[in-house]
Amino acid sequence: ASLGAIHATLMNKRLEFRKLLGVNIVATAAASAVAIALAMSGYGVWALVAQALVMATVTTAMLWVVGGWRPAWVFSRTTVRKLFALGGYNLASSLLEAAYSRFYTLIIGRWFGARDLGYYSNADATRQMPTRFLSAVVLRAALPMFAEAAQDREKLRRGLQLSIRGTMLINAPLMLGGAVLAEPLVRVLFGARWLPAAPILSVLCLAGIFYPLHALNLHVLLAQRHSKRMFHLEVLKKILGLALIVAGSVFGVMGIAWSQVAASLLGVVLNTHYSGRSLGYGLAAQSRDFLPPVLLALLMAAAVALLNHYWP
Repeated sequence: ASLGAIHATLMNKRLEFRKLLGVNIVATAAASAVAIALAMSGYGVWALVAQALVMATVTTAMLWVVGGWRPAWVFSRTTVRKLFALGGYNLASSLLEAAYSRFYTLIIGRWFGARDLGYYSNADATRQMPTRFLSAVVLRAALPMFAEAAQDREKLRRGLQLSIRGTMLINAPLMLGGAVLAEPLVRVLFGARWLPAAPILSVLCLAGIFYPLHALNLHVLLAQRHSKRMFHLEVLKKILGLALIVAGSVFGVMGIAWSQVAASLLGVVLNTHYSGRSLGYGLAAQSRDFLPPVLLALLMAAAVALLNHYWP
């Protein structure tokens, strides 16, 4: 997959999402066809392994076809130093996030067993479905647009404001709707055997409400070339997050889920701090933009919860 990473990045920068959509449709169709064929032939979970391999292979091949870029056989130490000054901290932040996001698997698997880990992992994966949708539709475009406006403080502030309003208008009802409809959602998607994952999903959806705020404020930092500052911020958040996971584990798997809610709220405070310093658009100002859609989503969730209770 790494062989197509630069092609995808350049196409993202040029906002060529129609081409990327075509690549994704073809790769997904091919990978799904292979996975279904192998599953029906009795290959079990190896069908999922084949799906990942085919997806990566077809995606990379098509990116080379439509991307319009070819690497040159040239190595430049100056370029490496220039890129690593920004990208090195970004890479470290990504690795830190990857390690942190899987830390709970060690805790749950070691202390509570494979069954509870399966319920938690399934709930977490379900909660991330809308997140992936937002990342593909909105957040992918945010970074190149923020980078273009990085030297214009007012334009960047306005872009962040509009992005927060738009993404929260989508994300808040998805997350709060998922929280109140977790049980029927799990029953329909996975079957009654997975119903113990429903309470975990409800709590994790609460943690996911503010995901756009985290991502967009960090994108502003990256657009302003403050990757070192972002890395230090990520280190602080992960230290606090690990402490919350350990403390929450005392109360079982649900305690770990609630620790993610607390970590999300702390993350909002920390992530908006630098936007307040650089753009004059901190937590108080952002709250005035994201609270209206959240409050509307709460009304929707209450209505849906009542409807689900009286008309299952």
